[in-house]
Amino acid sequence: GLGRDLWQGPSAAVDLIAQSAAAGSASLLIASLLVSTEPGTIAFLGKALVASVVAHLVILLFEHVFAPSPTRHHELATHTILKGAYSRLFWGAAIVGGGVVPVLILLALGATASPALTALAALLALAGGAAWEYIWVEAGQSVPLS
Repeated sequence: GLGRDLWQGPSAAVDLIAQSAAAGSASLLIASLLVSTEPGTIAFLGKALVASVVAHLVILLFEHVFAPSPTRHHELATHTILKGAYSRLFWGAAIVGGGVVPVLILLALGATASPALTALAALLALAGGAAWEYIWVEAGQSVPLS
């Protein structure tokens, strides 16, 4: 394939939108703890964070875990993510710590119940997004171009 096959997935653009929504809502949730913010706004941001993180997780799982790789280079890069050099960071930080855990916190408590847990969920989501971006770039570059 030309270029980096991992970066040319069919849902890459949609995933970037989901990640942007997650990062934006998480950042605004953290900022809302520093200024007086209506509970309805915080609740909305919490729901937006949950929805965007779930969308991101679904895209990651379907594109990299469940779907067959379209090319050999994509398969090699995906292998380094799922079972190779980046697997602990992927499963531990991008999926569980930065995806499942913040979603469970916000679904169990809501964003307005505990400012500390809301901030924790938002920080974990941001960390999970950063972990995925690192993995995505590094795994894509781990496969030779030719």
